[in-house]
Amino acid sequence: MRAVIYARLSEDRERAESVSTQISYSTKLADRMGCDVAGVFKDEGRSGFTGEVRPGFEDMLKFLSRGDVQVLIARHHDRLTRNPDDFGRLMKICERSKIKISLYTGGELDLSTASGGFYGFMETGRSWYESAIRSQRVKDAHERNARAGKRTGGGSRPFGYKIIRQDLGEGAPRRWRIVGEELEPAEKELIEEAATRVLRGESMRSIAFDFNDRGIRAVAGGRWVGSTLRRVLISPRIAGLREHNGEVVGKAAWPAIIDRATHDRLVGLLDDPSRRRESFGIPRVHPLVGLVYCASCGGKMTTAIAPRQGRGYVCRKDENPICPARVRIVAEPLEAYVEGYVIDQWRNPEARKIAQSDDDRMSRIREITDEMRRLQEQKNEALRMKLRKEVDAKTFREVTAEIEAAHDQLAREHKSLTSEAAMPELPDPSLAWEDLSAEDRRALTEMLVDKIVIAPHPQKIDKDGRRHYLIRAIPYQDPQQEAERLKAVHEARVKIVPRV
Repeated sequence: MRAVIYARLSEDRERAESVSTQISYSTKLADRMGCDVAGVFKDEGRSGFTGEVRPGFEDMLKFLSRGDVQVLIARHHDRLTRNPDDFGRLMKICERSKIKISLYTGGELDLSTASGGFYGFMETGRSWYESAIRSQRVKDAHERNARAGKRTGGGSRPFGYKIIRQDLGEGAPRRWRIVGEELEPAEKELIEEAATRVLRGESMRSIAFDFNDRGIRAVAGGRWVGSTLRRVLISPRIAGLREHNGEVVGKAAWPAIIDRATHDRLVGLLDDPSRRRESFGIPRVHPLVGLVYCASCGGKMTTAIAPRQGRGYVCRKDENPICPARVRIVAEPLEAYVEGYVIDQWRNPEARKIAQSDDDRMSRIREITDEMRRLQEQKNEALRMKLRKEVDAKTFREVTAEIEAAHDQLAREHKSLTSEAAMPELPDPSLAWEDLSAEDRRALTEMLVDKIVIAPHPQKIDKDGRRHYLIRAIPYQDPQQEAERLKAVHEARVKIVPRV
């Protein structure tokens, strides 16, 4: 006879022999039965109760389906499965191929008979019940601990904190237990720094790059990326709050790193469905990209490098077919002109005033975020209805268009409010502009400038149809004359639309 062996040990290390021990005892039983072991399958750290995929179990089912095996050997019935669905699949295969189950702890099961199938279902049901009761006890204990503000027993050390352990001494079932947490001073300062920089408008990418350049590593020793830093900053735990199943259930037993108001503002800024996913490419080369618009057609201007004129912002006719003129402006003088405007507004107290209070603004940000999520769910439901052919394509397009229009309007309001929410955290206006990072400068520009509209170079047409520039287009050699020429060009061509 040919036999296969299956061994399993759950992730929770339930009371059972190790996988290697199970295989050893199963092999001895196969020898006593005079069976040749045709295959050994195992799963370590896999539950037989939750229904998760067990690679070893799935491979065993495929192997048994061939029909050239007569015996399946395991420690106990609950090693095979604690899930009725998995048992049903195993039973069909064993019934079809006349495979008997032999347990080295005692007992034999023939699932091809009525009594064997009934006993198998009874054993599976008993094992499922035991696991369900144990699972519920664990869930109840976790919820009690959460509402008491206590941490869970396992998991990795959270960034910003160090774990306090108590040595249980010799002979104890465990070497130590966790009794609390306290702040890690150096990491606490890094979280405070990152929160301040984010609220000031700096991107996650910039902060992650800076941390990596400074040799700062995450808890596991890896490099920082934007998504990892975002998870740290929006986590309720750094505000001294206890979260359970995605919901804040109360104050935590550990000390807070940031206050509740700062936490709410970070969540409002970073947990926004409309927020653009940050890339991790090369640093920004064109500081005003995305803010420059053509006055002739209203389209966004892109960037280009010309052999003689150098870097510039251009309205491309191939991208904006309705544009009557290909508007172009040299990048460096325009960026210097806008920079001067931003610095003046940054240091102007009137431009920094916010009409709403922080509490009202953050409340509205949360309302908008929730509404945008609901709209996204409605859009997903409309798609599911279309796939089920409950609505026709025309109705689907109309409904989707309405949802997207409402979503875009909320996204614009959200962007405006979050930009205003970050303004009180801007650097001190007395600081030098050169001391700010490139990301800080870009953030300031986005907060104070809605868009920059570029008109064509002013010109007139004479009687012969020839064009003449009203302002000299060729740069002067004299620095003072060139500065005056550029000032006249920008005053005539550039319109800066403020955000606030």
